Amino acid sequence: NNNNTEDGDGDGDGNDKIENANNDLLIATISRIMIQQMIRDLYSSSEITSTSTSDSNSTSDSDINTTRNNNLQSINVNLSSSYNTFTKESYDISNLLSSNGYPPLFQSLLPPDTNMSKIEMSDMVDAEGIVIGSLPRLLVHKLNILHRGIGIVVCNEEHITKNNTTHFGDLYCHQRTKTKRIFPSLYDMFVGGVSTAGESSILTAAREVAEELGLDRPLRILEESSHKESKNEMVENDNMMMTMESPLSKPLFKCTVCTSYNRCVVTVFTYKFEQEKDCNIKWQEEEVSWGDFVPYHIVEYAAALSIQRLVQNGLWPGSGNDNGANRDDDCDSDTNTIIQSNIMKNANLHFEYESQAEENWNSWDFVPDGLLVWIAWLKWLNDK
Repeated sequence: NNNNTEDGDGDGDGNDKIENANNDLLIATISRIMIQQMIRDLYSSSEITSTSTSDSNSTSDSDINTTRNNNLQSINVNLSSSYNTFTKESYDISNLLSSNGYPPLFQSLLPPDTNMSKIEMSDMVDAEGIVIGSLPRLLVHKLNILHRGIGIVVCNEEHITKNNTTHFGDLYCHQRTKTKRIFPSLYDMFVGGVSTAGESSILTAAREVAEELGLDRPLRILEESSHKESKNEMVENDNMMMTMESPLSKPLFKCTVCTSYNRCVVTVFTYKFEQEKDCNIKWQEEEVSWGDFVPYHIVEYAAALSIQRLVQNGLWPGSGNDNGANRDDDCDSDTNTIIQSNIMKNANLHFEYESQAEENWNSWDFVPDGLLVWIAWLKWLNDK
């Protein structure tokens, strides 16, 4: 619940109405996720046979009520659209079992003018990243549902690995345009994106790096490596791409970004940029105002300074207030140690790179979500 209000607030009634509306929408959304789970359980249950007759499986006070017909082609469900209002809807079982999600299940929760043919579905996951069900991406962001995503570190000419910590090459950084609705003008050291329902993490990575930077080698490798299988079937094993001379690494690790505006289980990759094979990076002008390869230690130092400013201003999203004991401007001890260590060991970078184009890097403000993944990246590199 991200809309808490204090007692006695003069605007409490209005905030309460917003909070109740969000709660109603959340209940209705989660009930549809539960229905998807229930359908999978019923469909695989040995208790269900083709001779079953139509019957009710729930009591009158439940918000989920199923009805089965003889050939198990459809299921009728009662869903709560408010705390005490119910509606009866019917769907085909084969549609509800689709790994790509079924947008009509959520149609009554979306604006009336929504074009259902263009709805993008995402997976809701648990803390381990295991898929629970699928829902429209619009509801993922509106209700801050935990979902799947990827982050890619684009490296110049060689992958960064845990086995070689003595020298890191350049990383690609970019600045978002000032017209972006979220985090305008901020910097990022990751290419990121949200997985669509049923999409493997490595296919998401291949798609996002092609869309954002024009680096389409992984997608071309996928398309050229199979005559029959779909791309999703080909990359069901995320390590498979490594046998195809792909510039994408295998999945390196997962981390969870959990803030008041975004909850995502992120799978992290590296991408080895090769000038002879990739040609030039091309980004969308409406998305990116600047981008270039930057020495690793500059990125490391600039990110530490950016986190330090967020902490000092009470805006760092990684406070970890599990028990409410920490102040808003605190960060956990591990993160603080990493920040201070990076600042100390890179303190002389001002003099080393002062004549380069990156001379203003010490004032770069990075996307907070990207910084949370960056901290996980640093911990992964240092974990022996």
